[in-house]
Amino acid sequence: MTFQEILTGSESMVTSLDILSGQNQMFLASFGDGCIRLYDRRVDKVSPVVMTWKGHKAWVQRVRWQAGGENAIVSAR
Repeated sequence: MTFQEILTGSESMVTSLDILSGQNQMFLASFGDGCIRLYDRRVDKVSPVVMTWKGHKAWVQRVRWQAGGENAIVSAR
């Protein structure tokens, strides 16, 4: 097992993570500040944030890739 430190780009706590199935380089993270961030470790190993969504007004409890599609995510507050 390999561990790697990744900068989240957030002052807030991570509330959930989900890795894209079959692609261990891309993952989603939700945060206590209401943000969801997409990470791609192929871009930058230390700070791989490629997109941030700020649609929630309160902390996001869970984020997941939508089953059957790589281009959609589902989040719950």
